[in-house]
Amino acid sequence: MIIRILLIIIMLVLFFVAYYLQKNNQSFSKVLAGDTPQEPIQAIFKQFAKTCLILGAIGLVFFILGHKTLALTYIAVVMIASAIFSIKLSKLIS
Repeated sequence: MIIRILLIIIMLVLFFVAYYLQKNNQSFSKVLAGDTPQEPIQAIFKQFAKTCLILGAIGLVFFILGHKTLALTYIAVVMIASAIFSIKLSKLIS
C-alpha cells in the first residue's frame, strides 16, 4: 500500500516537472548559462522533460500492475535518470 502511494507521488512529481520544464526551459537556461551558450542547456531540459513524461507513463503502468519488485525497480530507474540529468547539466554549467 505504501509503495502504491509512493508511486502516485512520484508520477505526479514527474508529470509536474515535465510540464514545468517544457514551459520554462528558456528562463532556466538564461539563469544557468552564464558564459556558455543556452542551446545545449535548453536541449538537456527538453530531453529531461521527455524522459519525465515517459517515466511517468511507465509508472502508471506499474501502478496498475501492482508488483512490488517492478515498482521498486521503477523508483530506482527514476533516481538514476535524475542523477544522469544532474551530471550532464553540471558538466555543461562548469
